[in-house]
Amino acid sequence: MEFADFIRDRQMSTLYEKFVMNFYRTHLDKEVYLVHSPKIKWNLGEDVDEQNLYLLPEMRTDIVVENKIEKTQLIIDTKYYAKTLVSSNWTEVERIRTGHLYQIHAYITNSDFTGETNGMLLYPTINKEIDAKFPIGGKMIYIRTLDLNADWNYISDRLFSLIR
Repeated sequence: MEFADFIRDRQMSTLYEKFVMNFYRTHLDKEVYLVHSPKIKWNLGEDVDEQNLYLLPEMRTDIVVENKIEKTQLIIDTKYYAKTLVSSNWTEVERIRTGHLYQIHAYITNSDFTGETNGMLLYPTINKEIDAKFPIGGKMIYIRTLDLNADWNYISDRLFSLIR
């Protein structure tokens, strides 16, 4: 039973990612926005042996929305979990998963986009909406939620508001 739940959760995670990606691909003006899912190369300070390069994890983005006019890039990493926030063994304080924050930070600091680059972790709303932002290293990281139980107009408006 647990294995089936794991498979279902992975399928829902992929469905959530594809839903957000296809929403932006369908509804944003293609003359202004480029919506894609590129791999990001590690911004290494010097040449690295090809064999050693394979030791680094691949940075495959979920969704990248680039505004060609304003020269902005928003890297969105969708996360579909039963709980958005988690607490550790040491405290009851709930926080974003450490790995998620490090992942989006790696994406925005290694992006070779020539304009302004920011990142977003986008979770489904579980108990409450989250609209947080953190300036880190001259870039902004947003933590946002999307209420998938809301009516379509709310979901659509919320998705548009996330990239403004």
